[in-house]
Amino acid sequence: MPHPKEAQQAFDTGLAAFWSGDFETANEQFHHVLHHDPTFPDVYYYMGIICHKQGLPRGAINYLTTAIRQKPDQPDAYFSRAIVYCDRGEYEAALADLQQVIALGGDLEEEARARLEEVRAHLGI
Repeated sequence: MPHPKEAQQAFDTGLAAFWSGDFETANEQFHHVLHHDPTFPDVYYYMGIICHKQGLPRGAINYLTTAIRQKPDQPDAYFSRAIVYCDRGEYEAALADLQQVIALGGDLEEEARARLEEVRAHLGI
């Protein structure tokens, strides 16, 4: 299903703001996207990253979990959520996400393997 033009424009504007480090504008634009299309791909992923950068780990986990529900075969959201879990000391949850990144393969697999060793060390396994 095509996304409304307004949603795509807001996403493009939000993404440009995100990559320039203007997280406030990005967040506003991404909320605008969700107003027009709550199933718009990738918006929840970027909102999760913004929450993490703003020190809002619970929001980050919630948004990244929604991103994973929408696209369960994309390792980026699992990896990002694992980082948030590590920051919170929730190593068992991080372990599961890192294992999923490795299972999915791709560009993050090597970094996930390195993080997995750190997590295992924290867990004593």
